[in-house]
Amino acid sequence: MNRNHAIDLWKFVCALCLILYHFKQVLGAHVADTYYDLIMYFNLVVEWFFMISGYMVCVSDNKWFKTASSDKPEERRFLYRFKRLYPMFFIATIAAALIMYIYKSVTGMWWWEDGMEHGILNLILSLTCMTYTGIFSSEPIVGVNSPTWFMDALIICYMIYYLIRLISRKKNVSPVWLYAFVMFLGFYAWYQTTTIPFLNKDMGRGYAAFFLGCFIHELAGYFGKKKMQVFTIVAIVVFVLLRIMEYTDDMYFIVAYVEGVLLLLLFTQFEFPSKIIGFIPGTAALGGASFEIFLWHLPVMNLLDLIWHVTEHTEYKLPEFILYSVCVLTVSFLMYFLVEKKLLSGKTGNSNKK
Repeated sequence: MNRNHAIDLWKFVCALCLILYHFKQVLGAHVADTYYDLIMYFNLVVEWFFMISGYMVCVSDNKWFKTASSDKPEERRFLYRFKRLYPMFFIATIAAALIMYIYKSVTGMWWWEDGMEHGILNLILSLTCMTYTGIFSSEPIVGVNSPTWFMDALIICYMIYYLIRLISRKKNVSPVWLYAFVMFLGFYAWYQTTTIPFLNKDMGRGYAAFFLGCFIHELAGYFGKKKMQVFTIVAIVVFVLLRIMEYTDDMYFIVAYVEGVLLLLLFTQFEFPSKIIGFIPGTAALGGASFEIFLWHLPVMNLLDLIWHVTEHTEYKLPEFILYSVCVLTVSFLMYFLVEKKLLSGKTGNSNKK
């Protein structure tokens, strides 16, 4: 499978958008106030991450399953993906808790009390990916490293996804309608703000976007690249015209799903974006490190805020954001190259041994 450099760069840009959104949200920072109306939608790149994950897991697994042994391939593939994601999530969550307690011991107060929770119980819930699931409370329990709630939903998405793959293999049927069913469950949970355990509005964000990515992949396989390319071009033209004519009201749906789907189609159904971006060195590393940026941007912000508190620095503007971004990227790339890639060495998930 050839590397899709456009997807890698897209993931990296999404990660940068997210750290800007949280820097402004958590610290009340005055960064790029002129573009506030745009920045307020940057948290919706989380849906894009889910959508990319759903599509790319189908691309990767379709190739893997062709050569996989018949000895529980879905179970082995799920464990492989869990082992890829969870160790770095565990390390980042422990680090976030430690930094949080250092901040409390120095300042006498908890950092960002509205968005981060403390305590051993909450740490346990965070490490077991049970904060936002709704199983313990009708209201989501905020985690120690709050943005990592996506792990709660992503792991469940993988469980459902491999269950669908199992059903599809056993019954020899296309999984497309099962993907669609879970996708619409996600949309329902989000828009109806349900409080059902594992099907609340926060989990719904993940289900809707992840299985939309799976659904698009199946449709692309069914219709073929030529038809999907024509559809993509027509859809982009229609969308641009509607935006110009201001016939678009639900900005959440537009940003998270319409724009996300159009970008996904553009980057996966055409080869030129990947070829053009492929000339940029290190795009694979940028895409790989986006996961680390997601994990580490809040703990780094907490630590920097502690330093600023001690030095009585109270302004959070563009220079502070640049410093913060440099620190986040430095930590993220160090963790990606020195830890994550070391842990992943030898864990290809492609072994057919029983």
